[in-house]
Amino acid sequence: MIIDLHGMLKSALIARRLGGVRTGFHRSVVKEPLATLFYTKTFNVPLSEPAVNRYCAMIAASLGVSLDPGTLAGKAPFLFYLPEHAAITADYFRHDRKNIVLVPETSIDYKNYPKDKWVAVATALKENILVCHGSHAELATANYLAEHSPYVTILPRLNLNQLKAVISRADLVIGGDTGPTHMAWACNVPSLALFGATSIPYGMGQRHRALTSGSAVNRRRPDKRDFSIGRIVVDEIVRQAEELLAIGNDEKSRE
Repeated sequence: MIIDLHGMLKSALIARRLGGVRTGFHRSVVKEPLATLFYTKTFNVPLSEPAVNRYCAMIAASLGVSLDPGTLAGKAPFLFYLPEHAAITADYFRHDRKNIVLVPETSIDYKNYPKDKWVAVATALKENILVCHGSHAELATANYLAEHSPYVTILPRLNLNQLKAVISRADLVIGGDTGPTHMAWACNVPSLALFGATSIPYGMGQRHRALTSGSAVNRRRPDKRDFSIGRIVVDEIVRQAEELLAIGNDEKSRE
C-alpha cells in the first residue's frame, strides 16, 4: 500500500508507477484533483481539520484502524536524541536566563516574519535567544539579529539530531510555519508559532500557541503574494511568550 499525503500529481504518478493499493484524499479536498485519477481509493477528510489531524485520519482510514481524537492532544514526545547530539550546543545554554530557540526564517518568503520585528521581540524578552539556521539566507538573517540585539546568540549549523537536542532542552520555541518550530510540538516543548498565508497544522493548547495575521487562508494552495504575517504585533508575541515561560515555570515547580 502507498498512502499519498501530498495529494499532488507528481506524488500520485510515482505511487502509480510503484504499484499496489494507492490511497489519497478525495478530489474535493486534495491539493491537485487530477492526482485522484491514480488512486485506488480516496477518503474525504475535511480541509478544516489541522494538517497533522488530517494526515493521521488519512493514514488510519487507509489502514482500517480507529483513531481516538484525543490521542494527538495527549501524545508523549516522539523525537529523541543521544547525549553526543547535545554536546555540541551544551555551552550555548544558560542557567541565569530562559533559553528560547528562535526560528526566524523558512524556505518560503511569505512565511517569514520581518527581521527587524524579530529584533524587537528578542530585545523585549531579554532572555538567552538562540537562533538556528540551515541555509546561507537563514544565516544572514541570524547575523542581522545578532548584530542588532545583545540577547541573540547564533547556534552552529546543526544536523537533524543536534537540532532535536537543542529544541528538546529549550524553555520555549518561537518561529514561523517551518519544521524546527513544529518539532517543539513533537517534543512537547512550549511553542509559539506565527502564521500568515498558511494554516495552523496541529491542535493548539496551553503549551502550544499560534498567532495569525487574520488573513483568509487558501488551504489547498497558499497565496504567495500574502505577506500579512508582518502584521502580527510584536507586543503580542512578547506577551504570549512570557505567559508560556510562566507556565513552564509552574510545571517545573510542581515536578
